[in-house]
Amino acid sequence: MLQFFFPFIVFLTLLVLVIAKDKFYSNSVFLISIYFIGLLSSVALSFLNDKYAYFLDVYYLGSVFFTLAILILLSPFIIVNSENFSTLVIPDRNILDKISIILILLSFFSFFNFIPVIYQVLNTENLSQFRYLLTAEGHPYINEGLINTLAGVVATFFIIPLTLSFVYICINYRPLLSILLLISSLSYPVFVFSYFGRDGVVFWGLAVVFNLILFRKFIPPIKLLKIKRLLLVLIFVFIVVFIFISYHRFGDLGSVLLSILDYLGQQFINFSTSVDLDTEFRNGSRSFPLFYELFSNSENSSLLRQQYSSQLYNNGFEYISWSWGTLLLDFYQDFSLWGVFFIVSLMSMTFVLLLRRGFSNINFFSLLFYVGYCQILIQGYFYFRQYNNVGNLYIIIILLIGILGRIKLPTCLSSEKIRAEY
Repeated sequence: MLQFFFPFIVFLTLLVLVIAKDKFYSNSVFLISIYFIGLLSSVALSFLNDKYAYFLDVYYLGSVFFTLAILILLSPFIIVNSENFSTLVIPDRNILDKISIILILLSFFSFFNFIPVIYQVLNTENLSQFRYLLTAEGHPYINEGLINTLAGVVATFFIIPLTLSFVYICINYRPLLSILLLISSLSYPVFVFSYFGRDGVVFWGLAVVFNLILFRKFIPPIKLLKIKRLLLVLIFVFIVVFIFISYHRFGDLGSVLLSILDYLGQQFINFSTSVDLDTEFRNGSRSFPLFYELFSNSENSSLLRQQYSSQLYNNGFEYISWSWGTLLLDFYQDFSLWGVFFIVSLMSMTFVLLLRRGFSNINFFSLLFYVGYCQILIQGYFYFRQYNNVGNLYIIIILLIGILGRIKLPTCLSSEKIRAEY
C-alpha cells in the first residue's frame, strides 16, 4: 500500500492548488482529476483483481518515478488555466466557413469508409474473438491503403471540428454548420468502433466535456442547458456502446465491471512494475515510428518489439506488452527513465513557452493548440494515442498551430473578438 501514498498526496495537493486558484469548474481541474481518479481506481484494482494483487505486497520504485513525471507534465496547468478565458478571437467568418465545410466533407468521407466496416464486424460469427483475430491476423474487412489512411487521419483530428462546433455556438452563427461539425467529430468513435475498440467513445466524451468547460462562459444559460441535455443523450448512447463491446469481449456482467475497472486503473500499476523489470528499449520505434523510420526500417522495429515482449514474458509480465501504463509507459519502452523525464519536460516547456501569456486575449491558433495539446494528455492517461504515423503527424500539426499563434499570424487576418458574458 505504501506505493500509493506518495502519488496520492502529490496528486491531491496538485488538485487542491488548482481548485484554490481556478475554482472547481475548470479545464485544469478536469485534466488533473482524470489522473487522480485513475490512481484511486488502481488501488481498488489491486484489491479486486488477482492479477494485480502482487502490487500490494512489493514496493516498486517506479511508483515514485511515475508520480514525478506526471507532476512535471501537469504542473504547467497551475500557471496556464482557462479560467481567465474571457475573449474569444476568431478569424474572418468566411475563412472559418470554408475551413468548416472542408472538415465536414472530409469527415463524411471517413464515415462512408468505416460505417460499412462496422456492419461487417457486427455480423462476424464469433464477435467475442474478433479482437484476438484482429491482433493475430490483421483486420479482415479493411484494405490498408491511401483511402483508409486518409479516412483514419481525418478521424484522428476529430477535436478540430468538435471545437469549431462550440465556436459557432459561442458566436451564435450558422447553427446548421455547428450541428454538422458536431456530427463530423463522431468520425473518431466510428473509426475506432470499426476495429471493435472502446477508446473512441471514451476519448470523444472526454473531449466534449473539456470543450463544454472551456466555452461555457460564452454560451447563454438556456442554450447551455439544451446542449448539456443533447450531449448527455449522446454520451448515454456511447456508454451503451462501451458496455456492448465490453460484454462481447469479456463475457458476463462481473467480468465486464472488472474490465472497466481494469480500463481505468491498470496504468499506474503497469508503469510502476515495468520500471523494475530488466528489458531492452525500443529506441523510438514504439512511440515515434514516423521519425524512427527515417533512420531505420520496419524489420528492425519488429525485432525490437519481439525482444521487448520476450523479456516481459521471461519476467512473468507478458500481459504488459499489450496493456496500458499512460503515455509514460510508451516513452519508457522506447527511451528508459531518462527519456521519459526528457520528453515530459520538453512537452511542459513547449506548452508554457507557446502559451506563456495565458488566456488574456488568446488568439484562435493558440486556443486550438491548447485544446489539441490537452487531448494528448487526456488520452495519454490511458496510453500514448499518438504512437503511430498518423498520431505523430497530429503532434507536428498541433505544434505548428501553436507556433502560428506565437508569431501573431492571426493579426494578418480579419479577426473578430467575442466577449464572455455568462
